[in-house]
Amino acid sequence: MSYDVVQALAPHCVGSDIVKVTGRDGGQAAVLGSKLFQAFVSDHATERN
Repeated sequence: MSYDVVQALAPHCVGSDIVKVTGRDGGQAAVLGSKLFQAFVSDHATERN
């Protein structure tokens, strides 16, 4: 579901921001955040070209 939101919003965004996540979950939130940001950059670049 998160990737669907990224694909829908990425072409319309002008910028993005990464916020710091705590390490209390063994790094799971950081991994999810990096995957979503990678998907955002990929979809944003694809729609712009």
